[in-house]
Amino acid sequence: MNDNWQIFAEALYEHFSSDVRNSPVARSNYEAEIGIGFIYIF
Repeated sequence: MNDNWQIFAEALYEHFSSDVRNSPVARSNYEAEIGIGFIYIF
């Protein structure tokens, strides 16, 4: 954007093993995330 501002993006995908999938806490057998952010450098 300019000398002080930066933009970044990230993506994450995790496929759970059978031990995690069979857990009553797990809602599904995978997790996916997408993020975007800004960084200001002083």
